[in-house]
Amino acid sequence: MNGQEFISKEISPGNFSEYDIKLNMGNDGKFQLESTVVVKNLSTDDWGQLTFYFIPNMFTKSVSPELEYPSTVDFHNISIDGKKAGYTLEEDTLNVQLTEKLKPNQEIKVYFSYELTLPEEGLRFTKSNFDNYHLAQFYPMLATYRNHQWNKEKYLFRGETYHNTYSNFKLTYDIPKEYTLVSSFDQEVYPSPNKGLLEVENVKEI
Repeated sequence: MNGQEFISKEISPGNFSEYDIKLNMGNDGKFQLESTVVVKNLSTDDWGQLTFYFIPNMFTKSVSPELEYPSTVDFHNISIDGKKAGYTLEEDTLNVQLTEKLKPNQEIKVYFSYELTLPEEGLRFTKSNFDNYHLAQFYPMLATYRNHQWNKEKYLFRGETYHNTYSNFKLTYDIPKEYTLVSSFDQEVYPSPNKGLLEVENVKEI
């Protein structure tokens, strides 16, 4: 020990994000989802695309053919400020193209409409025994931006391999009456109503 004082230094995530998610679960276990994400550029760069983690795609048949009961994913619409946007989805990397550069301190709204089913024998995102549905990372999560690039790591099936910032969340949900919802909300009741609205601030995921 050299006696020097350790001083922690905060590293900027490069962006601000806020999520408004609508979740509807059918009796068949299929989820219909809408997610609106407010994205603000806190970096010094102009952005030509946004990079999101979309982990449910890792458990689809095309990515994980060894799964007997894989997940399914179908995007209906991705738009930016009301205008349809181009995108690519490869493994868990969802890149959304911007028609105009997003400059520092500017913000936009990104809208996703999609449906999915859960795999069996997934990891955190999975359907387990007794029809329990574990919906970890079920929505597109904006990656952090660092050193002039999106801080997007390759997905690993063990451990947490995603970098996203703490955000505010609003979740509107509608689930079958025989289910209860468990989330990051600190005022939950058990059993939960089958319809409701939750708001959580400054958490890594809902």
